[in-house]
Amino acid sequence: MEPWSIVANHPFDGDPFGLIIDLPELTMADAEHVAINLLGTFQLTGAYVPSSLVHPLQGQYLFLYRVAPERINRMATVWAENLDDAELRLNILAADGVLLMPASG
Repeated sequence: MEPWSIVANHPFDGDPFGLIIDLPELTMADAEHVAINLLGTFQLTGAYVPSSLVHPLQGQYLFLYRVAPERINRMATVWAENLDDAELRLNILAADGVLLMPASG
């Protein structure tokens, strides 16, 4: 099975964006559990990898999350214009995100 994703539209420009999750062994119920936990527990670290020389704050922002019942942090990234945009994007995904999984078969 392929990676799955959580997607939404950015509130300022309406462009779609999302997170691709590479845990292909999960069922739809398991993916929903991970997505709910990820979006309910995320903590941005402030660390990022820049993706533009022209706009140095654009890049992949690192965040931590937990999936119950585990007590260990997992890491993921979200692309954003800056740290505030990264937080906005994660909050929009938590409020309006749609879980997409590839069709099986």
